[in-house]
Amino acid sequence: MSLFLFIGIGASLGLVLRLVMPRLLSQGFAFTLTTGAAGATLAGVVASSFSRDGSLFQVHPVAVAFAVVGAVMSLLWLTVLTPIART
Repeated sequence: MSLFLFIGIGASLGLVLRLVMPRLLSQGFAFTLTTGAAGATLAGVVASSFSRDGSLFQVHPVAVAFAVVGAVMSLLWLTVLTPIART
């Protein structure tokens, strides 16, 4: 269940980035959403693996916080490492 939450968090942050700074990214809409979802999923699963009960697929507040941080970091990485689209 938390896997869908992590994907949703990352995709929504990717959507916000795309809506706030549309000219800054030269990649497409789907690539931005996928990058955010991948960063959030990776960070959320890693944080869940360190939980006390050892379950990867239960929602933990720390894992959700790590998912948000992971999505932001992956989207910042995407923004910094890609050239600015000139239109």
